Amino acid sequence: SGLADVVASPLFLEASSLFTPENKGVAFAVFRHPVERAASLFHYLQHAEWEPTYNPELKNMPIEEFAKSNLSEENWVVRSLVGKLDGGEVSTEDLKVAKDIVRRKVIVGLTSDMETTVKRFSDFFGWDLRDAKKSCLERTVYRGENKNVHPQVVEGSAAWPLLVERNRFDLDLYDYVLDVFKKQGDWLG
Repeated sequence: SGLADVVASPLFLEASSLFTPENKGVAFAVFRHPVERAASLFHYLQHAEWEPTYNPELKNMPIEEFAKSNLSEENWVVRSLVGKLDGGEVSTEDLKVAKDIVRRKVIVGLTSDMETTVKRFSDFFGWDLRDAKKSCLERTVYRGENKNVHPQVVEGSAAWPLLVERNRFDLDLYDYVLDVFKKQGDWLG
């Protein structure tokens, strides 16, 4: 219809169905290290009673128990890119497809480098980030006004290898995303 400039959705395949050869879209996504993402989601859902996915079982559960359980996400990013959010095994072929989608269809951003990410997106899409928009960005993106502060899961901790195993395809994809981010920086500036 041409009415929207941006469509935001965590459901890549579903959102992509809005576009046609006549009404093309460009995807952009901000990626986070899969272990950090899983740990953050766990800590958030321990308290987020307003969320539809809130589960009171998580409130007093140690993260190691969570990581061993079916309550923990497993390769969520690869699943979302290849349409396997409802279950099923994730394969190396799925990972290959996910990498191809990222390479061909996504302008990549990183939570670990939000300043570059926001600049890249605004330059690519021609967004005007002056005045009120700039102060909103400053508060929410750069200072993390909406950040959920929680204990970090660090490499070497008991939870780290458990979350790595549950998200091994996402970790492989994330390593690939880091490379794509660098390459896109070379041609996007």
